[in-house]
Amino acid sequence: MRALVSSLLSLILHASGLTAAWWLAASSIPRQVFNVPSGIVYGADFSPDGNLLATAGSDRTVRLWDVATGAQQAICDGHTAGVKSVSFNKQGKMQISGSLDGSVRFWDLTGQQTQMITDPTMEGVTSVALTPNGSRVFAAGIAGTWKAWNTETLEPTKFESGHTQSIVQMSNSPAGNRMATLDRSGHLCLWDSNNGQLRLHMQLPLFAGYTVAYAPDNTEVLIGGNDHRLIRFAIPAYGQ
Repeated sequence: MRALVSSLLSLILHASGLTAAWWLAASSIPRQVFNVPSGIVYGADFSPDGNLLATAGSDRTVRLWDVATGAQQAICDGHTAGVKSVSFNKQGKMQISGSLDGSVRFWDLTGQQTQMITDPTMEGVTSVALTPNGSRVFAAGIAGTWKAWNTETLEPTKFESGHTQSIVQMSNSPAGNRMATLDRSGHLCLWDSNNGQLRLHMQLPLFAGYTVAYAPDNTEVLIGGNDHRLIRFAIPAYGQ
């Protein structure tokens, strides 16, 4: 769990949106700063080998950075609204992005779009995730629902949501069998990611929720809200 906390705390996305800083976990001194040209940085993800960083921004782009040098490697350009989320696949050969334009796009490491999913019923995509084996892509939206698609056929599966407000973030479990979704009002839902069955639904002690992440051991989630706390939440047996 300490590794999860360190990894979440090590990447800080500035509210100004003009920089993304990678911080030393036990220090207030930034280890590295990536100078994003414009817009707000909404999301980021490291490639599995740690060599690349992808950032998602309000300027409608995904940008790829060389972690060692801080140099920009590529720009993924095509979204027509702010990009809220980006995620590498486990092999690190491509990344997916979700945007307020209602699309999920697939990109190679040169910045070229390879596939696209559009779904206006989501009213804008706020978060994306992949299964560990990369066979399915997930997206959550402003409408409070989340969906899954086969990454090869793009065949969709809609999972009805227990949320009444916009889902701000989703996190697929390391085992690939559970999905955590958190909405803006602090409601946490845990799902069976294979069939969409709701396993747990509860209101957390937050006025507003902002981020959720599964622990590596699959038994805890880490929740972040608007009150300057990161909360470790042990998943009850009936939610596992």
